[in-house]
Amino acid sequence: MLALFVLASTLAAQAGDRVPMSAGLRSRSLTVPDGILNTWYFTADEGALQERPHLGARVYGVEFSLEPAPTVYTFYLEYLGVRAEDGYWDDRDSPPVHDDGDWLANDGLGAVVLGANFGHEVTLSSQDKTAWLGLLVGGGLGAGLSVGRAEQWKAGPAVTTDPARCGALETAIDRKDHCDPDENPGLWPVVPMVDISVALRLHVADRAYLRLEGGLHDTLYGGLAAGGSF
Repeated sequence: MLALFVLASTLAAQAGDRVPMSAGLRSRSLTVPDGILNTWYFTADEGALQERPHLGARVYGVEFSLEPAPTVYTFYLEYLGVRAEDGYWDDRDSPPVHDDGDWLANDGLGAVVLGANFGHEVTLSSQDKTAWLGLLVGGGLGAGLSVGRAEQWKAGPAVTTDPARCGALETAIDRKDHCDPDENPGLWPVVPMVDISVALRLHVADRAYLRLEGGLHDTLYGGLAAGGSF
């Protein structure tokens, strides 16, 4: 990201004109569609012992942009917090076995992400007016350090370290009530972030902006951003 910032600054300096900049706050809501989760996990309608939890995340962050029109270079720092209720995850197998799934309890899973995006803005209304609208399309990359963990209970028959241990013949649903967790899995130590976005951006008197956006932030998302321009 630092290399992209230096490149953008260098190109702006070579242009010889003052480069518009902006800074603001962003909020995003991420979701993993059921159609994707269905690839790996059964639903209750398919025989799972309990309904599968919904999986998503909330993102809050800050951003800074260099805007040598129509190009926009955006650099961001954000916190991504995984939103998932504690619940039963019944992985797909053939033939189906529904009592061998895992119970996962979210314990602050998330990531602190640093990234950079490159975008191109198309003017949708006259820039001579106090407020005008643009369409911003772009993408980029980021990386984050994972935080938090999940507590995991496996089905009793899957626990092979000690046949006599707690709940050795029980499902994960039963074992989580009176057994210690089997593992504490977390996210990867470094979480890659891929961005593809389409946004409507409202500019107000060249002093403020409001952005409504959607796209891919490792998974599908929708969000808002707002800030000042200078």
